[in-house]
Amino acid sequence: MARSRLAYLLPAALAAAAFAPSLGFGFVNWDDDTHLLANPSVRALHPASLDFWLTPSFGYPIPLPILSYALGYALHGLHPLGHHAANVLLHAINCLLAARVLARLGLQRPWALAGAALFAVHPLCAEPVSWVSGRKDLLAAGFGLGALDCWLAERALLANLLFAAGALSQPSVFGLPLAAWAQRGFGRRTLLWVAPALVLVFAITVGALLGKTVAIQPQAQAAFPLRLFRTLGYSLSLPFRPFDLRPVYVLSPARWSEPWTWLGIASLLGVGAAFAVRSLRPLLTFLVATVLPVSNLLPLAKEIGDAHLYLPLVPLCGLYALGLQELATRLRLRTGLQVATAAVLPLALIPATLAQSARWHDGIRLWSAMMERNPDVPQVCSHLGVAYAQSGQPGRALALFESCAQAHHARDFYLYNMVIAARDAGEAEKLRALLDELSARHPEHPLVRELRRKTPAPGPP
Repeated sequence: MARSRLAYLLPAALAAAAFAPSLGFGFVNWDDDTHLLANPSVRALHPASLDFWLTPSFGYPIPLPILSYALGYALHGLHPLGHHAANVLLHAINCLLAARVLARLGLQRPWALAGAALFAVHPLCAEPVSWVSGRKDLLAAGFGLGALDCWLAERALLANLLFAAGALSQPSVFGLPLAAWAQRGFGRRTLLWVAPALVLVFAITVGALLGKTVAIQPQAQAAFPLRLFRTLGYSLSLPFRPFDLRPVYVLSPARWSEPWTWLGIASLLGVGAAFAVRSLRPLLTFLVATVLPVSNLLPLAKEIGDAHLYLPLVPLCGLYALGLQELATRLRLRTGLQVATAAVLPLALIPATLAQSARWHDGIRLWSAMMERNPDVPQVCSHLGVAYAQSGQPGRALALFESCAQAHHARDFYLYNMVIAARDAGEAEKLRALLDELSARHPEHPLVRELRRKTPAPGPP
């Protein structure tokens, strides 16, 4: 019995090994500043404050991720190693929990471990694990998987406590109480088990909507149900095309002519038809419950991205493992062949996972990859320039800003950063010229007054 329980550590060990290189990564100038580096709550917690629990600036409550950053800050300050190590540890724990949940949902233990192993090294996990700001997705998934495991084991009190922690980490867990209820046949008794969690989901959602602190305004993308179809189609495509994953920064409005829209419709029809297969129902219910929060039904999720598919990836990997289980049973494969069959895909994906993870090494690598995909987006160029400046290369940042300003016909957009880069690069003449330009365009800009006082006037000819 002890040996079989230790087997659950195998996916966790695989996850830790696959993402060990991320321990040498730094921070990136994409949310790491707002979540950790420049977040006053990390340095001085105020748990008695309502803002600490609601975190309105983030669009939904994420006090537990902030609390985890504060704990890391107390232990090792702002050294990136400790914060990346915490992410790797959380992913390893989540892989262990994924194996337990998949086993409870009907997979034989070896195949539950196979599904968890695929989850451990899937390239889709590179973003939430390798990016310090992915902490909220890791924590939510961990608490959510723990809650579902407890609900399935009929330990309702602990399940609701764990779910509350997950809900205060990220809304990606909001559908899990419905999954737990459905697994028990929607009975009245089991409704009481999940009722506290459902009340919490309702309270958080209503509070965010009434307080107008929601992360996005979905109507800006498209009206319902178009936005639902496109979001589902795009999101569910990500796990199946892992060799070209890039961070999503700009998302165009949904259209009926988009292939993602029709893929979303096909996915809904396909999942509905698959419910007719009895053996698939537990995992499909789990999948639907994890996809609901990122389907744009409620305005609590931000832009579509890899991290938001972290939790739904667990039932998807479970469905893959269930298919292997059925195949092995029908072909009566021996144990050695079963292990080889289960290991093929995870091993094949490791190089792609390492490559995807490496993009999060620092801001320059991240935004250089973004520039390859979105060369015409000014925000991407701006972030890359800021990354150069933060790495001690203000001259290169200035050259990039000037080049992008000309290419994008958006000089005003880059002007502020150009002034800062010229100042940090010590280019006095260019700084005075840029200050004159900024002053002419925005005479009341505070940077104009500040730098005018510090910039010496040109000497006599």
